[in-house]
Amino acid sequence: MQECITEGSIVGINITDFRSDAIIVSNNSLRTIVLPELSASKARLWVNKDWSTKKRSEQRGKNDQFLDYLSWLWYACVKHIVAEISASKTHPSEGLPRVWWIGSGLASSMLFHAAGVHTRGSTENAYCRLISSYTPSIKELAYAQNQAKRAQEVLMAQDTNTMLIAAMPTSPKGSGDEKAPKELPRVEEEMREILTLTRSHMRTTVYTHPSTNQVLEALKTCRIAHFACHGTSDYSDPSNSGLILQKSTGLDERLVQDRLTIQRVSDLRLRYAQIAYLSACSTAGNKAARSDGVIHVVSGFQVAGFPHVVGCLWPAGDLECVKVAKRFYSLVLQRNQSAINEAASALQEAVMAVRAEDLSMPLNWAQFVHYGV
Repeated sequence: MQECITEGSIVGINITDFRSDAIIVSNNSLRTIVLPELSASKARLWVNKDWSTKKRSEQRGKNDQFLDYLSWLWYACVKHIVAEISASKTHPSEGLPRVWWIGSGLASSMLFHAAGVHTRGSTENAYCRLISSYTPSIKELAYAQNQAKRAQEVLMAQDTNTMLIAAMPTSPKGSGDEKAPKELPRVEEEMREILTLTRSHMRTTVYTHPSTNQVLEALKTCRIAHFACHGTSDYSDPSNSGLILQKSTGLDERLVQDRLTIQRVSDLRLRYAQIAYLSACSTAGNKAARSDGVIHVVSGFQVAGFPHVVGCLWPAGDLECVKVAKRFYSLVLQRNQSAINEAASALQEAVMAVRAEDLSMPLNWAQFVHYGV
């Protein structure tokens, strides 16, 4: 278990009716912390809460409640882990400690990366104290690390500096749906911003309204894949969850949804893959009822070979998507090659810039998460 930890810590959180614990694993130690305030009853109340807002008038109230949730999670759990890691001195002397979160049971859908007090000047929050990533398991983290190493070796030997952008400003109706998914008016702006940043760094293939087959073929040779589209979850058959693309069918070439499913993505074995950025709705969601079965779109891209995957836990606003993506790529592409391996810190810096614009609206910025190395 400790072999895949060269720096930082893996933190496993378990919440049960009997007790709640954190297991902190570093390269030279394994510690357990009992978390008495992280009760299963309170966790259920927060995890089962519906944070969606259908009316603008509901937004302030929902965000205030969400801030209460993040504060509770900080004081009941994450603050104790920060203190333990700081006291252990297992992290580098410069920079923030690196943490990979693994939640089991009720903890599998908790937002440890965003826990804290989010007021002007406060550092009592995970964003200011840690660089956070998630991993479904230690085995998957080890796999991602091996894939990152292999991809880097291939890239050094071959000129495969390519990027794929797949964008869906509009989407057709799905089978049985009353109406099509909402339009994403800023997707084209997001594309333009990314192209401006990547033009001098890599060859970029852009597909607007692509089919699944087009994307699967392009993924075989790309280093970075960016998707700006809707995502969908199928809780009865998680392997059917995926990203919504489109294709034409029939003699009239009618446009229909063409889902890029977890199953089809995870069947790939990619050699050059480094970063998949899923700027889409619900790409990293894990319904609490599924507890330990962390099966979502992000996992599919990790299995396919992407050691870094950025996803969204719930629908992100169009403007926030543009801002976070622009800053993320400016950090990753305009520094140097080693920045590829700092995707987690680049995402955190990008989110914190958006967060600073309005600390009181966490439902606009807390959904962006990093999985992998």
